[in-house]
Amino acid sequence: RSRWQAAIGLLAEMIGRNITTSTVSFNAAISACAGHGLWQLGLALFGEMELQALSKSVVTYNAFIHACQQGDAWQMALQIARLMTESRYHKDAATYDVLLSSCKRGSQWQLALEFFAEMLDLSIQKSTIMFVNAMASCGQGS
Repeated sequence: RSRWQAAIGLLAEMIGRNITTSTVSFNAAISACAGHGLWQLGLALFGEMELQALSKSVVTYNAFIHACQQGDAWQMALQIARLMTESRYHKDAATYDVLLSSCKRGSQWQLALEFFAEMLDLSIQKSTIMFVNAMASCGQGS
């Protein structure tokens, strides 16, 4: 049994035993999915949070965007980033890092440059990998 399956199993166990779940427990499950690119499962968990009336957090959005990026679902990653903004959550360094990586994987150089410019205007800690992902996107786009 893999780690992501164990995480999902533990969350299901919580729900099955009527143990109160929280944003943190769902974030942990979505994060476990992210490392394996299981964005569809992340989407189901995202929806389950709605059903349980649990608030999302920046961590929730970042974990799901990361799952999309790892699963080569860059369009979904961008949709979730838009939803994040519409829901009044502010993107942080981790958000931009994974969005730039998603753009690189999807050969979306123009979007990468838009995110990069947006990030530069904010007081967010920039990293070398963010610059590299933006530059790499330019090399892969058409």
